[in-house]
Amino acid sequence: PVTRGLKIVGLADKRIPDIRKIKDLIAEGADVNIADRDGTTALFRCAQKGHAELAKILIDAGADPNQVIKTRLETFT
Repeated sequence: PVTRGLKIVGLADKRIPDIRKIKDLIAEGADVNIADRDGTTALFRCAQKGHAELAKILIDAGADPNQVIKTRLETFT
């Protein structure tokens, strides 16, 4: 699940994310709250990129919109 969760973070960072692939990874048990090495989550990436549809999918799958994000430079709440 950790590797799948990290794949979701990477896919969410794309200009046009592959939503079908992300749904498949979620169905396979991906951790939707996992943070990458920079400390950011897929939901945070969606907020940065404006991916509202994907953000809803992640929240529906259990992503925590109140999770504190700690990057190397800043902390976000």
